[in-house]
Amino acid sequence: MKNEDMNDHFLYWDDIFKIFNTSETTVNRRISEKKFPKKVHPIPGSRRVGWLRSEIQLFIQGKWKYEG
Repeated sequence: MKNEDMNDHFLYWDDIFKIFNTSETTVNRRISEKKFPKKVHPIPGSRRVGWLRSEIQLFIQGKWKYEG
């Protein structure tokens, strides 16, 4: 899978800031409160984090539910 293809499946901080117009602190708080999708590591072992595009789409549609 090409890196460009992989990016189609993930959203990163810049995307989250643009979509939700909120701060990193607020996003992290909502994650800890189980009110926002969890971050994932698109490349196992890397420090970079992102979100599954599909989970963010469900969240925006009001269909996302926490799965712990």
